[in-house]
Amino acid sequence: MEPTSQTISFCDELRKAREYQGLSLAEIAHQTFIPKEYLEALEDGKLDIIPQPIQRGVISAYARAARMNSEKVLRTLEELQGIRPKSESSFLSLIAPPVKV
Repeated sequence: MEPTSQTISFCDELRKAREYQGLSLAEIAHQTFIPKEYLEALEDGKLDIIPQPIQRGVISAYARAARMNSEKVLRTLEELQGIRPKSESSFLSLIAPPVKV
């Protein structure tokens, strides 16, 4: 199944947040123990490659590793999937402020 433009935008925001934090996919894979294949699929908007039973967990773990608000990310995912009514929030609200290490 081809990803929708909304899904592509959602996944692109995830990628941008990761890059903003200066993290590589390899680093996210190492931190989360998520196969790089799933992370690449996520960033490409190909959510159907990630098994449905673990999809939310993969996205949540990715968001936390990229220092995003994982609850907002999952709410936005639910909106895209039609599980939750759309809110007034935008994708930009998904990105947490930079964390100094």
